[in-house]
Amino acid sequence: MCGTKTKSPKKDKRPRNNKSVNNVEERSSTSGDSDQDLFISMVKNQRPPGDDWHIDLPVNDTLVKLKLDTGADCNILPKSIYGTLSEEMLKCSKTKLVSYTGHRVTTLGKQQLLVFHRDKYHLVEIKIVETDLVPV
Repeated sequence: MCGTKTKSPKKDKRPRNNKSVNNVEERSSTSGDSDQDLFISMVKNQRPPGDDWHIDLPVNDTLVKLKLDTGADCNILPKSIYGTLSEEMLKCSKTKLVSYTGHRVTTLGKQQLLVFHRDKYHLVEIKIVETDLVPV
């Protein structure tokens, strides 16, 4: 939860053979970080390996494989990966993530992380989630 530190994972338990497509859509638009509801839809994909668009980017000086999603309204990182990138406490976030099936995805908080891309550093706000979703 926000205001707490995350522990580093011992082992990555994500299945390697399943491909997924992530899409995040905003249901209601409000200013700031007030009670926002964002939808996350994950659809299993039967395409051959290599069809997905991923990029390896340095996040806080650690290489992270991110899925490119040009339609995403927010950036998502599972706590298992965040724990390897930072020991800083999470900031509270009122953003509510909802899957396409209507199930809530637990948002632990948010954090600004330093991402290096195209010879520049960018400070990017990322929502940290409990579930091992594909980083977007």
